Amino acid sequence: MHKKLIVVAVAGALAAPVTALAQTTIYGLFNAEWSPKVDQPNTSTGAARADGEGFNSGASRIGFRGEEKMGGGLSAWYQCESELAIFPRGNGAQGTFIDSTDAFWCTRNSALGLRGAWGNFFVGSWDSPLKRASAVTRITNETGWMGSQGLTLRQGTGSPNMSQRNTDSFNYDTPNWAGFSGSLQATTKQSSLDNTQPTANGSSTEGRIYSLSAQYATGRLAVVAGYTRNNENRATGGGGTAAPTNPDAEDTATLLGVKYGFGPVDLGFTWTQRESNPAPGQNGKRKGFNLAGTWTIAGPHSLIAGIAVADDLEGNLAQSGSDTGAKQLQIGYKYGFSKRTVGTIGYVKLDNDNNGVYSLTDLASGTANVQLGDSAKAFVLSLTHSF
Repeated sequence: MHKKLIVVAVAGALAAPVTALAQTTIYGLFNAEWSPKVDQPNTSTGAARADGEGFNSGASRIGFRGEEKMGGGLSAWYQCESELAIFPRGNGAQGTFIDSTDAFWCTRNSALGLRGAWGNFFVGSWDSPLKRASAVTRITNETGWMGSQGLTLRQGTGSPNMSQRNTDSFNYDTPNWAGFSGSLQATTKQSSLDNTQPTANGSSTEGRIYSLSAQYATGRLAVVAGYTRNNENRATGGGGTAAPTNPDAEDTATLLGVKYGFGPVDLGFTWTQRESNPAPGQNGKRKGFNLAGTWTIAGPHSLIAGIAVADDLEGNLAQSGSDTGAKQLQIGYKYGFSKRTVGTIGYVKLDNDNNGVYSLTDLASGTANVQLGDSAKAFVLSLTHSF
């Protein structure tokens, strides 16, 4: 009898943490892109970059989320999402070990919040409402060799990166009212562009980011709008991550998008405008758009195609002028092995205007790094598995 009691006690002790973990869900995405040949723009001095095969694991991630229902329709929830560097580059070289700058816990969308019939309030690190709105109508990938958001929200000398995941943020999502919903975000004074700390101006720098979005979705139709304002938290240079050098620096971004599906076809259009005011009397404005679609041929077979365009940078910044934009075309064939595993064969080509400095996979852009007017292209094989 004594031995039986010990067995029951041990079994109970082991079952306790299992019960506690029952409300936790593990989820994630593995994305492996391989290209036998990647052609990137030459350097600004005209030196050719090494063109060859390589792997990319853009957007690979793992996360843990859980929820506790507390009665009265109120729930507490958490999420910790982290990067998955399945091709780690500790110091940029092949075969080196990962280091602390590559990945660690909760580096992606991670927060603690309360939700109920009144909506969802949470604090943590989270994609801005504008970035979340772009994902609704973009259709093509955000990043990676087949990514398109570099031309609309991320790249371009004189145009700041407005595809942001903001740390130290307060967030609120409204309930869904007959298809209408909205999101709000504001950071604390400790947060700034690209998660760096504004220290150059001390207490004179406000360093807040504000973002909001609105959405209407019904059936296969979705219409979105988004806006972000980076207030006093940006360098006077070309949109980098350095501490701000002017307390009046301000960047804004506006997004409008629509997505519609009919029969086997889904189409999405996204328009953006980024405006920079790095110092009094200085301004720059760049518009862009992405048009993409998918066609489900039959069964697991489908095609995806898209065009992304960045217009010239207007204004009086040093980088402004004609022929400072770019366009990118891509096409791909997808095969769905299952609902969670998809293989893709794709081709992407990026053409810079005569003074454009865009690149694939967000290669460091700017006149110090990219040859004016150069093009880029890649043939890509990829396999994506979600869990």
